[in-house]
Amino acid sequence: MNDGELVPSPDEYHNYSVCPSHRSTRTYYCSRQLLEPYMHLDRPTRIASACGLVGGVANSLLVYALLTRYEYDAVVPDAVGPAVLIGPFVLGFVPLALSVYTRLIAPGVGLIGLASAVGRLEVTTPEPELVGELGGHRILDGSFHALSYARSWHVWLSLLVVAGIAEFAVRGGYGLGDARLQRLPRFPLPRSTDIILVSIGSGLVGTATVGLLVQSTDWGGLGAALGGGFTALATAVALGALLQWGLLAPLLLYAWYVPIALRAEVFSSPDSGVHFIVVGGLGVVSVAVAALEFLLRSALLGWDGGRFSGDGGSDTTTAGGQ
Repeated sequence: MNDGELVPSPDEYHNYSVCPSHRSTRTYYCSRQLLEPYMHLDRPTRIASACGLVGGVANSLLVYALLTRYEYDAVVPDAVGPAVLIGPFVLGFVPLALSVYTRLIAPGVGLIGLASAVGRLEVTTPEPELVGELGGHRILDGSFHALSYARSWHVWLSLLVVAGIAEFAVRGGYGLGDARLQRLPRFPLPRSTDIILVSIGSGLVGTATVGLLVQSTDWGGLGAALGGGFTALATAVALGALLQWGLLAPLLLYAWYVPIALRAEVFSSPDSGVHFIVVGGLGVVSVAVAALEFLLRSALLGWDGGRFSGDGGSDTTTAGGQ
């Protein structure tokens, strides 16, 4: 540094919109500027973001390790690359951050179980290989679980979000450890909150299903839209019945079949779309099942909706404090 050269003070660095050029202090203050928005977050948000970052990186590394270990790039062009790893990062980030921030168990545990299952499938099934070409198209053999998992990240993320909403409703509505939940509304919920939660869950699953089906050559635009609509309907019925009246049978039917149908589409690519027609039928049947459950519980147990059916509380009131 030349004699007489003016060096900005730390406060001046703090207000700079660009990093200073003085080498002796540039690294420190540039890092400070980059981290400043993060440090202004409250402590729970910082912790949740950090845990989500760890989860996202770990999930991306898992996918990368499986893709490179079994040499996917030798049989599938561009199978290993940044574009493929962005989805697994988001899938790892959101559920873990959500679980840490709210103390919900399902999103984080579900992610760990899902990633473990994919890893086990990949190492216990034949690795992918190129067996020939026909008419300019590659003929591939073997399993592609890791690549299918990476490309369908939006499907698994939507299901984990639905699992989180369902857990919140069950724990909050039935009082099962709801005191441990953090930064979530208390029951009874306003009708507007119920609508928002149902819309988020059904919208995510429906959109993810459409995105999954349009990737396949077996589905046209209309077929993909119908498949997405069927899964959105089934999700809306299951979550709506739970949030409004605390009914569990539609949710159990949903948890039993919808993930199976989506898993089959992701990993098996069935020749027909019968499984999505069944999902649509399940949504319709779930309405009747919900009505039957309500009638039986009200007649035999005097069920009137409990904490689910109140006029609602404030959207700003949170379980477990702020």
